[in-house]
Amino acid sequence: MNDKKETTIKILVVGNSGVGKTSLCNRYINERFVRAYKPTVGVEFCSKEFESEKNNKFNFQFWDIGGQERYIYMTHVYYKNSDFCLIMFDLMNRESFQACAKWKTDLDEKYRLADGSKCPCLLIGNKCDMSNRVLEQSEIEDFCREYEFYGYMEMSVKKNIMVKETIEYISNAIMKKKENEQESSKYDFYLRQEAFNLKTSTLYDTKKIGCLSVVKTTSCCNT
Repeated sequence: MNDKKETTIKILVVGNSGVGKTSLCNRYINERFVRAYKPTVGVEFCSKEFESEKNNKFNFQFWDIGGQERYIYMTHVYYKNSDFCLIMFDLMNRESFQACAKWKTDLDEKYRLADGSKCPCLLIGNKCDMSNRVLEQSEIEDFCREYEFYGYMEMSVKKNIMVKETIEYISNAIMKKKENEQESSKYDFYLRQEAFNLKTSTLYDTKKIGCLSVVKTTSCCNT
């Protein structure tokens, strides 16, 4: 019987209204997609339990923050005690992409981890299954470097492409980091220079772009 204390991990999910934040949480936690959602009022959260390879228990809380402009004045309250942040945009909506700079800057200005470093952020482009995207890969990668995202991924919440893989990859990395912190050893929390080939689920080199790509920018989670 495992009597170890459960560790709570708080993950922010931010971005403009309508980009798919609530759909992402619902798709991953409840394994379903609902076409019509009402805009999130303030903040909603859901949770999922994980067990690491070392049999440690973790409770991951996903905080879905309302994307309307009026809620940004309350974000400092929602950011508190966060471990990680997902910043989302719609690949068919340039305005939602440009707003990611606002969300990233807001988080950097209002919140720091216990060691004084910035909260690590992953940029997520939703609707990668659509052909009429308005953003080029190179533009997004340049944006990641400029605003110090350590990685970028594309997914389709509607088609359930790369949702589980993305969240579980991040979750496993966070669990390893937390366990290594407890052991007073360093863990380099880079996303590996790999991407997934969606059709075969084999690993791709990052130079081969599928629906998930990784941009190695900065070391964001060293202990």
